[in-house]
Amino acid sequence: YADAHEQFMLARALAQRQQDENNEGVALANLGLVEQARGDFESAQRLLEEALPLLEKHGNDRVGANVLATLAEGRAALGDPE
Repeated sequence: YADAHEQFMLARALAQRQQDENNEGVALANLGLVEQARGDFESAQRLLEEALPLLEKHGNDRVGANVLATLAEGRAALGDPE
């Protein structure tokens, strides 16, 4: 997962430099997926929660829906299914 994490960090930095909030949201969502796959659910939740408003702002419903589903999975894993 280290390579994926590094690439998504680079993608986020590039999106920030270009002031591209949609792609920053996508990069954050992907970082959240990496953290969840690593088993770091708390970190994943923070990243996904940061991604969601950016995705919603730019109408990226497809990735936003995946973020919501992943947030729910992570909350369940943390013992908070609500």
